[in-house]
Amino acid sequence: RSAELYTIRTLRDLLGEPEQALARLDAPWLQDSDAPEVLAERGETLLSLGNQAGYELLEMAVASKPALPFAQMALAERYKR
Repeated sequence: RSAELYTIRTLRDLLGEPEQALARLDAPWLQDSDAPEVLAERGETLLSLGNQAGYELLEMAVASKPALPFAQMALAERYKR
């Protein structure tokens, strides 16, 4: 799972392809939608597409696993405003 999530993050953050990242998230989402890492990736991807519902997923991910630095940074940006 971690290799697929890395690919998704690369598509979204480095290659600027959030739509492709969201499409690649379908399989992990169906298999492990309760896994904090999957919640965080989906939340960050939704945010990159302008969907504010991503924050709710980030909150759920961080609540169950605080050691998710990218999710923590995204939430910090939200509360900084």
